[in-house]
Amino acid sequence: MGPARSRPLLPLPGISPGGCAERGRTLEGRSRPLPALATSDAVDAFLTASAHAAARSRRRWQAAVGLLAGLLVIAIITAVAAVRFGHDADQQRAEVLSRSAQAWSRQAAAYSQDVPEDPATSARLAAAAYALFPTSEASASITSLLTRSPRAVLTGHTDRVFSVAFSPDGTRLASSSADKTVRIWDTRTATPIGKPLTGHEGSVSSVAFSPDGTRLASSSADKTVRIWDARTGAPIGAPLTGHTDSVWSVAFSPDGTRLASSSDDETVRLWDPDTGTPIGTPLTGHTDSVSSVGFSPDGTRLASGSLDETVRLWDPDTGTPIGTPLTGHTDSVWSVAFSPDGTRLASGSDDETVRLWDPDIGTPIGTPLTGHEGSVLSVAFSPNSTRLASSDLDETVRL
Repeated sequence: MGPARSRPLLPLPGISPGGCAERGRTLEGRSRPLPALATSDAVDAFLTASAHAAARSRRRWQAAVGLLAGLLVIAIITAVAAVRFGHDADQQRAEVLSRSAQAWSRQAAAYSQDVPEDPATSARLAAAAYALFPTSEASASITSLLTRSPRAVLTGHTDRVFSVAFSPDGTRLASSSADKTVRIWDTRTATPIGKPLTGHEGSVSSVAFSPDGTRLASSSADKTVRIWDARTGAPIGAPLTGHTDSVWSVAFSPDGTRLASSSDDETVRLWDPDTGTPIGTPLTGHTDSVSSVGFSPDGTRLASGSLDETVRLWDPDTGTPIGTPLTGHTDSVWSVAFSPDGTRLASGSDDETVRLWDPDIGTPIGTPLTGHEGSVLSVAFSPNSTRLASSDLDETVRL
């Protein structure tokens, strides 16, 4: 038998034998032709419709992706605009508040110049103006107060006056003198209130009002501290005894529950002003007379300055020193004062300089403030902590 012969395919009616084969060669990039398949117009129509549907589907996906991308861009632009708008709004609010503070500052400064007959109110208005905003008008009102001729000279002491202190409301002024007395004055009328407060047996070196203004403390060379009723001038209880030498300085804590005193006996003592009894044991560490004491605004620290050329910080709750002594002065330290915001401590010295310290870490801030030509006996901050005043034996006050 000869080899079997293949039977030719018979064309079906209406079908082109090569149509599908040609289409098959182009599908999916195949290199070999697909076998010829029989098809019809319906199949062609179906395939064409499928291709169109796929194209439409791709176009829909592309449109959806484009839409999402557009929305994302819009969202980003909106977010950026919102942030910028919020920032601009904050700036606008800050500018409005700043302008308002400046306006109030100028008004308070103007008022401070309108009450020359009431120096205490004038001083408070000038300080308030500067605290609101340091406008040129506020600065001028402060300068005017400092350069103004004395409104009055308070006379009555018969020997040197060592210390003065305003009551918290500014309506009274207390003074202490080598004549062994304390006097209280009406700041509006510049007249004495009542009789001199007597009882000390030596020069009265320092006075301090309690935070509520109801009590007045005084220290003396007679080694005692006394507490007085600031309204009547009557002594409250017996003298506070314990120091073994002259007492140089007294200071109330901000809450009025403690009273600190410093002495030539090289110690600092804490007292309960309600009972007149000592709190704990004396604070020791200085090696010479302790000339000045002062509480921090929050009452958590107590500073002391000494003739041993150092400043010390103490914990008034425990009576223990905080860190090591603050060194840098080259002569006796006469005065210490915290800034009202508690971030700085100032000290004045016989070395004719003022120093600023960081009370949190016990390190100096910047270089010593120079210019005085005599011992710096007193330092004090402005109410907003931006200015520091110092006085000395060269008869000047510096800011």
